[in-house]
Amino acid sequence: EYALKLPNYEVKTFFKDMFVQNLGGFSRFREMIKAFKNFEFDRFEKLLNEIFLVSMSYHDTSKTEKPYHTFILGMMLYLDNEYTVLSNNETGYGRNDLALNPINKRDVGYIFEFKVAEDEKELENYAVEGFYQIKEKKYDVELKNRGINEIIYVGLAFHRKELKMKYEKRKF
Repeated sequence: EYALKLPNYEVKTFFKDMFVQNLGGFSRFREMIKAFKNFEFDRFEKLLNEIFLVSMSYHDTSKTEKPYHTFILGMMLYLDNEYTVLSNNETGYGRNDLALNPINKRDVGYIFEFKVAEDEKELENYAVEGFYQIKEKKYDVELKNRGINEIIYVGLAFHRKELKMKYEKRKF
């Protein structure tokens, strides 16, 4: 690996136009993370679905949460300079599947609950179920105690290579 510094705007533009864009500079992962950080959750869900479709094998899917949990956990670790990523964190009346505890207390926190649907027609209902589980089991108590004033609850439901999301930003 080498670090390159482009000497001026003209060279930077040439490099970008001739190499990055012509070689398929679009990265679903980077775009998905950007959508996530910009609270564009419909776009985040769409790109995450695309990533699952092109990257995940049918053999990677399961009737349990574990492969999906691991996949999303790995992706969210990309944000470890902004968040403490907590997996299966005990809080409230149980364990949330994944939480993003912001390093800067003024930033938004996230709580994820994952569900696996037996049928793609049930995805929406399972996403809603995961979302309400966060509320019912008070998974937000630890983030609130840290002084996090905004938390996004995310219910994610999976069926094979498909997913649905139910989310809401809550202010305290």
